[in-house]
This record gives sequence, structure tokens and C-alpha cells, in this order.
Amino acid sequence: MISLSAGSATDVGLVRHDNEDAVLVAEPVFAVADGMGGYAGGAVASAIAVEHLRRLGASGQITSDDVYRALTEANDEILRRGTEDPSTLGMGTTVAGLALVHNGGSEYWLVFNVGDSRVYRYAEERLSQVSVDHSYTQELIDEGRITAEEALTHPERNVVTRALGSEPDVAPDMWLMAPESDETFLLCSDGLTRELDVDQMEGLLRAQPDPQAACDELVSAAVQAGGRDNVSVVLVHVASAPSVDEATTPPSALRSSLHESSADPEPASHDSEPAADGEPVVDAVPGSAVELGQEAPAGADIITDVPIVQRPSGAAGTSGETGMIEEVPGA
Repeated sequence: MISLSAGSATDVGLVRHDNEDAVLVAEPVFAVADGMGGYAGGAVASAIAVEHLRRLGASGQITSDDVYRALTEANDEILRRGTEDPSTLGMGTTVAGLALVHNGGSEYWLVFNVGDSRVYRYAEERLSQVSVDHSYTQELIDEGRITAEEALTHPERNVVTRALGSEPDVAPDMWLMAPESDETFLLCSDGLTRELDVDQMEGLLRAQPDPQAACDELVSAAVQAGGRDNVSVVLVHVASAPSVDEATTPPSALRSSLHESSADPEPASHDSEPAADGEPVVDAVPGSAVELGQEAPAGADIITDVPIVQRPSGAAGTSGETGMIEEVPGA
């Protein structure tokens, strides 16, 4: 059985009047959501996202299908609420999270994200980004048009290309990975990563092993560094994890076929629609020796390339193909 400890913290920051973020610590699901559309909508959208994920904890053992379903149902509710209440029309939210899911008799981490909230993994005193931003600047990085450093000050750094509430079919990115003892996952809104770089976050995690104390220190440091946005953090530490049952690991040929089928992907287009067909998924992430085979929920993206950290602003990868959403400051 996996032994976990977790903490969370959130702060409105020094510029915004309201906090549109929402956090979730409800084992086996953990998440951060960053609402957009002003407080009347942003706070509602982020609350809807975490509430749908929260309900998973009461259902016993969960699968990646359950998580995917919760996110699509949250997206549907955000869109419906926006049409029913004009004050929330156009609201949306990012979400990044972590869930313990069951696959073939073993427990795995399912990392998921929509938008530019992030999931990092801290192990052996090294912080690495697992998720890939769905943002305009990430697309520019992928295309080689700007560097990760230039993205920090790019005039369109607030533009996300995928979010819950942006359109009827929004597919989350998902990664499955085997739990390992003494690893820590950091989930955060962009209010943290816009104020602190990877080295600063890594240093704070190295100095403070307690998840709750580390959350408090990370948020405090981001606020002191400028606090230009709401700042939210969740930390999940794995004290111990059992070995994964090798019998649940499908043949590695499946992953090879995924790489072959997705080689040389087309560059993301701001005007194109996301893929709607279900495909076999998933990926192994640094620190995990497992290669899993599982049918992806309909609409889920295939993740076949492991992200590589580009300090200080994050990982390279394939961004989503949806309409852009500009974050709107709170009232």
C-alpha cells in the first residue's frame, strides 16, 4: 500500500482582488485549478472542476477513465452554467492534477492537465516538469520561435490554448507512471511559476521536507517575489510505495507502436479542432520503468514523448490545438 502525505496553500497575491484558484487534497485525487473570466466566472469554474474530481474519492477504486469522465463532465457543467447565467458566460479554468488509479491489479499515478497549471516531480533532489503547458508561448517554444526564457516576458504569455469551458470537446493530457518511494509531486497554478523559477522551487523543496510547510513557503516566496496573480500549490509526498506487479505491464511493443504512429506530429494550429477519436494511450515518465498499455477514453490525447525540462519556464512538448483564451484579471 502506498503511504502518502500532502499539503496545500493558496493566496490571492498582491494584485488581484479575489482568488479564482481552487485546490483539492482528497486522496486519491489531488488538483489545482486556475479560474479565468473574472471572479464571477473564474472562481465558479475552478470550483466546478475540483468538485467533480472530489467526488471520485467517494467511489472507491478509480481508473483513468473515471478521471477523464470527471473532467469532461466538469467541462460540460461549466459550459452549461455559462449559458444559464450571463454573468459567468465565457468562464473557464485550467486544471492540473494527480490521481492514484488502478490498472491490472496495481496502483499507478495518473498525471493530468488542461491549460498552463503544472505538475512537477521532485526526486533525488531534482525537480522535473511532467505536464506540458497548453499555451501560446509553449507553442512558440515548440516551434523554435522563442526560448523558454523569452516566454517569461512575452506579451502573450497569459494566453492559454486549452481550458475547461473553452469548447464542448476539451481533452486532457494524461500520463501513467509507477509510484516510487521518496518522490514528491508539486501541483501549481501559474501564479507560482511566474514568480519563481525551477531552481528556486527546487531549493525550497530541498530545504523543507514537510509538505504543508513547503507549500506555505512556496506560496509566501511567490507573493514576496511580486504576487502578480493568485498563487496555489499542492504537494504530495510518497513515503513508501510497493513494487508494481510486472504481470500488469503490457508488452513494450505497444509503446513502440504508439511512437511510430505519432512520429513527426503536425505543428499545433490555433484554428484547428482537437482530435475527437479515442486512441491507445500512455506514456512512461522519467523515474518510472513501466510501460503501460491502456485504452484511452474517447477524446484523450496520446502522450508519447516524455517532456524535457527547459529551465526556468518548463518543459518542451506538444501543445493542444484549441482556441486561445486570454486570462482576465479579477474585478
